[in-house]
Amino acid sequence: MGPFAMFIALPPAYMVLMAVIVWFISSIPVYLAAKMVAGSRASIGKAMIATLVGPIVFGLTLALSNSLFGLLFGFFTPVIALIAAFLMWVATYKVVFDVGWLGGFAIALLSAALFIVLMTLLTLLAHMTFIAV
Repeated sequence: MGPFAMFIALPPAYMVLMAVIVWFISSIPVYLAAKMVAGSRASIGKAMIATLVGPIVFGLTLALSNSLFGLLFGFFTPVIALIAAFLMWVATYKVVFDVGWLGGFAIALLSAALFIVLMTLLTLLAHMTFIAV
């Protein structure tokens, strides 16, 4: 049995519940960043929508940009595709939180930094829990 066998045996309802919990936790940095930038226009619901839609838009833009720009830009296509995908992610924040391009960019950068801090804290907390046991 491999190391991931326990995940295969989980009931689907449990897996959906875990996905929603992870989605909520990953929305917290976006909410905090949007609260700093957009103020009262930010809510945890909007952050969850942005966290759900943003990666989908990013992935679709990246895939389409790579296939469409491949013949035009050759070697530089992946870089251009990443820039286009990031701009679409910023556009998602712009639309969801009703801010300008600079506001969307600030939310993207702040949420990335806050995500790193949150994951570091959760990792440290998990290690302290295991050490204490």
